[in-house]
This record gives sequence, structure tokens and C-alpha cells, in this order.
Amino acid sequence: LSRRQSSREHTTTTFSGKRKTDSNGEGHDPKRARIDSAAAQEQQIYATHQTLTQMRQKIRDEVQAKAVQLLQEKERHYQTFLAEKNAFELHVKACNEECQRLQAERNANAQRSHQFQQAYQQFLQEKVRWENEVAVTTRRLAEERKQLEHETRRLKEKENLRSENLRSTARVAPAVAMPEIVELLTTIHLFFPSNFTTWRPIRKQDLQSSDGSLDTNKVKKAIKKTKVLLHQDKLNSNPSLTVDDKARLRHLWDSLLEAEKKPL
Repeated sequence: LSRRQSSREHTTTTFSGKRKTDSNGEGHDPKRARIDSAAAQEQQIYATHQTLTQMRQKIRDEVQAKAVQLLQEKERHYQTFLAEKNAFELHVKACNEECQRLQAERNANAQRSHQFQQAYQQFLQEKVRWENEVAVTTRRLAEERKQLEHETRRLKEKENLRSENLRSTARVAPAVAMPEIVELLTTIHLFFPSNFTTWRPIRKQDLQSSDGSLDTNKVKKAIKKTKVLLHQDKLNSNPSLTVDDKARLRHLWDSLLEAEKKPL
């Protein structure tokens, strides 16, 4: 470029000098016109070259700026990718931990289910055993109930018989004799067993003296002892006694009073 610029300046100067000489001297020269035209074209080419150089520099600057922008975007995308990758790795880690926890719970549930199955099987076995025991107990209780009902009927019949005997004894209370009092004292606990649970039965031997005869003092003591048990206050406070029971016990009480008042 430097050589072209120097040659262009030299040619222009030379042609300019000749152009002046020609204009003053001989007139138009075709060769010099061609040289001037070539010089003008060369200047135009130089100007075009300068324009192209500026455009190339501009394009180079734009390309470099675009490259910097792309690098910055690439770096930003890369940082975003790294952040998303870290977040994804954390999410994967959390999912793995959750899977492990769920697996542990599944194992625990399976173990509890196995234990429940074992307990249920044991319960079924126990249920069969309980049902057998209940069946045996039910049959035994049914038999005992039958025996109890039979015994109750027997005792009721016996009590009715004794009650009838008691009525017969009570009806003759005003003129009771000594042997009848002895019989009454020795059998009174059989008429109302529920009222004589703590009663020690009086035997005929308890009312006799050493020679086998009847001891009047012992008879009077037995009468007083029996009266304490048949006192009206105790009879009134006993809710299990019916009206007939209280009436029969009052007859007994009257018989004992009559026997106590009568000289023995």
C-alpha cells in the first residue's frame, strides 16, 4: 500500500506538470488522458479498499462482540445447568431416602402382618379350645343344674313337711309338754335352714343330766338361746322372710314363751 500510494502521488505530480505544460503549449494529449483516467480509477479503488477495510473491521468487531455474548450466554446456561443438576441430584437423593424409608416401613408392615397371622392362628386354636371348654362346662353346668333342681325340689318337699309338722306343733303351743319342747329345740334348725346357718344344733344329750334324765336348767337355757335367734327385731329386719314364714316363726316364739313360763 505504501508503494502504491507513493507511485500514485508521483504519477499525479508528473501528469499534473505535463498537463500544465500542454495547456500552455501544444494542447490535448490522449496518452496523458489515459494516464489520468487510470489514476482516477486507482484512487477509486483505494477508496473502495478503505471502505472494505472499515467494513471488515466493523464485521470483526461485531463478530467478536457476538462471540463474547454467546460465551456469556453459554456460561449462564452452564451455570443454570449446574444449578438444575444439583437440584436434580438433591431430588434424587431425597427420593432414594424416601424409597429406603418406604422399604423399611414395608418390611416392618410385613413383619407385623406375619406376627398378626401367627397371633390370629393362635387365637383360632385358643378359640377352638375355649369352645370345647365352654361346651364341656355347659354340659357340666346343665347336669349340675338338674341335680340342683332335683335337690331343691327334695329340700322344698322336706321343708313343706317340716313346716306342716311345725304348724302342728305350734297349734298346740299353749299346752305344750316337755317332750314336745325337747323335740322342738332339737329340730328347730331344720325348719328354716337359711336362718340357722351359724346355729349349732341342740342334741337331746345336751338337755339331759348325767343319769340320762331331762335337765330342766339345760332346757331353760336352750329356750333362752333359741329366743335370742327368733327375736322379733331380727325377724323384721330379715327381707328374705315371707309373711307365712314370719307367722310360723311367731308361733314358735309363742311356743317357747309358753314353755318358759310353764313350770318344768
